[in-house]
Order: sequence, then structure tokens, then C-alpha cells
Amino acid sequence: MVVFWSSEVKVGEAAAFQLSLTAPSNVDISCLPISSLTIHFTEDFVPLVVRHIASNSVAELPIRRVDLGHVSMHGLEKEDAEANLRWNPGSRVVFAGTMSSDTPMVMNVRSFSFHRVIADHAVLKVSKIVLTLEEQSWNIEVPFDSFTSREGSIPIAKWLRSLDPVQYFPITREIYSSVT
Repeated sequence: MVVFWSSEVKVGEAAAFQLSLTAPSNVDISCLPISSLTIHFTEDFVPLVVRHIASNSVAELPIRRVDLGHVSMHGLEKEDAEANLRWNPGSRVVFAGTMSSDTPMVMNVRSFSFHRVIADHAVLKVSKIVLTLEEQSWNIEVPFDSFTSREGSIPIAKWLRSLDPVQYFPITREIYSSVT
């Protein structure tokens, strides 16, 4: 699930976002050899790559936060982010960053029931998320559907504000996955 902190930002102003990915509670995926997670955007934004870096201390935490920094427009290269990409059953990783545009646009990840386009604005959204698994000479790219709720769950928009203790701000506005 992706949540933007504000519903509106000015041209050139950073829009803070959080992408939350949770491992299934009934399947252990911690042994999968995930080497990277790539977040692809539409429009003129370069894909954001998060490379796996092993760390025993963070793998056991039920919720982790990874700072992605600022997502750049096309042509502005950004170094890959690094994080432990091993999820224990039911654990969550919150990827937090900012993005901005020099032109008016709607920034969103997905509108759950409709596609919203504002006149004279470009639309920015996460077009796909890909997990890359590497095992010896094999490279397997797995499209990851972070926008579909698991059976029986209802997504609740919330903003991670603290890890110790874990605390969230509820996001109560109707459209939380976009900013204008």
C-alpha cells in the first residue's frame, strides 16, 4: 500500500510517501534469494532500485523502515538504496521517500476504483514493483502486486510515525494514494 502524507503540494515541493510491503503470515519467504526490489514509475521518473544487503539484526524486527531519499525526474541519476530484503512471516517493511516535479502533475500509485486525471496535469504513478531473485547464474524477475489486498483483509491507510514503540497516524482522507 502506498500513502502520501499530503493531498496537495506545490510545484517543486517534495511530496512524502510510504510504500508498505508485508510478507504473508502463513508462508516463510525469508529464504528466497531476493537481490533487489525495483519500483517503476510512469512519466519522467527513473526507476528506484533497492539492493539487498544482509543484516541479521533487522531481519527479526516485525516492522522496519527504509529511507529511499528523493526520487528524481528522468535524467537525474540516483544511487541505489540498500536494505535487508528478507521478510519473516507477517513482517512489514516500510519504504519511505519523497518525490517532486517541476511541472504540475498528479502523483499517485493507484486509484482503487477509478483512474483520476486532472486536466493539464500529467499523471505519475507506480507502474510496477519487481522483486529480482538471483541463484547462481539464474536471475528471476517477479512482478509484485502490492496493490491487491489479501483475501479477507481491508486496507487501512496509515502513516508510520515511530518504530519504538510502533505507532501510526491514521490517514482519513478518501484518496490517500495520490497528491496533486
